[in-house]
Amino acid sequence: MQAVALKVVAYLCQNQTQKKQRKLNMKKFIQTNFWQILGSLFGGIAGYFYWRDIGCSTGTCPITSKPLNSIIYFAVLGYLMIGTIAKARVKR
Repeated sequence: MQAVALKVVAYLCQNQTQKKQRKLNMKKFIQTNFWQILGSLFGGIAGYFYWRDIGCSTGTCPITSKPLNSIIYFAVLGYLMIGTIAKARVKR
């Protein structure tokens, strides 16, 4: 019975340590990729407004016929553009 209790306590302690490590890893990821994340958010928002205001009325346009396609496309563009600018600024 004590062996099981010790295993449970060890598991819980290990689980807490893993949670802290994941939290630190996520914080580091966000800090290192802040501009890329921000660029993809702005790109996704811009993609939605592009679909809403300009979009394709016939439904034959592959990117602007659906809002999800437009959001994803512009989010990727924002990620790539801001990522390139951020990397160029770091190299200077």
